[in-house]
Amino acid sequence: MKANRSLLGTLATVCGLFIIAGSAARAQDMEVDGTHKMSFKLGGFVPTQGTLKNQSSSPYYALGVEYNPNFRYKLGGGGNITFGADFLYRSNGGLKFLTIPLTVRSTWSLTKDDSKIRTYGGMGFGLYFINTGFIGGTTQPGAKFILGADITSKLFAEINYDYIAGFNDNLGNSLRADGLTFWLGIRR
Repeated sequence: MKANRSLLGTLATVCGLFIIAGSAARAQDMEVDGTHKMSFKLGGFVPTQGTLKNQSSSPYYALGVEYNPNFRYKLGGGGNITFGADFLYRSNGGLKFLTIPLTVRSTWSLTKDDSKIRTYGGMGFGLYFINTGFIGGTTQPGAKFILGADITSKLFAEINYDYIAGFNDNLGNSLRADGLTFWLGIRR
């Protein structure tokens, strides 16, 4: 429990540093940036951990939103920093399963910007608020791995893998809420 609080404090500090550094850099940025500010996406989440998959079945319904503050600072020489929230929900046999990841993400272009279909990859980290059928709720740290493609200037497809710290439910089952999410989205 103490280790989780220490990890949560570290994550909060790193998120704060990203915001401060990006805000200071953005304040100096006089260029008009045409990058989209918001992304909305729909998809399906498939748990990869056996116990959770057996309890909830699959897939979950997935709804996501991502905010791009257009920071001037680019992580690692070109990584675009965004903030996201996803809602992953499934009801099975009278039990409800809900996971809400709140993450800071960075993506890098894998192809040239003038490519017909631009591909990108990245990763993020954050907090995952998890309710399973046999636990009232838990908050766990986790990481998100991202691979996507811009199909048009606004339409995109993406695959995410969420790797989340393990926990025990009220029945004593060791669980992980890891899984793959398949998204189709639009940037506005």
